[in-house]
Amino acid sequence: MTSDNFTLGLRGEYFATHSDGGTDDPSVFAATLTESYTIENFILKPEIRLDSWTNDTPYFDNDGVASKSLSNFLIAAIYSF
Repeated sequence: MTSDNFTLGLRGEYFATHSDGGTDDPSVFAATLTESYTIENFILKPEIRLDSWTNDTPYFDNDGVASKSLSNFLIAAIYSF
């Protein structure tokens, strides 16, 4: 769904590590959804991202417990002149 002022994009990424003889090598899948809204010289880009590991827990939740996944939200504001 797009228009002159609005676009929507979805991006997926997959990363895997491989070691000699290891069967528990971690891999990660990441998905990002980005919206872009343009008004003259101003672009607003809210973005939601989810990272998920297969067999590793590199993140921590609000309670300090190790987690396999991380989600985040950010907003980019771009002005060109």
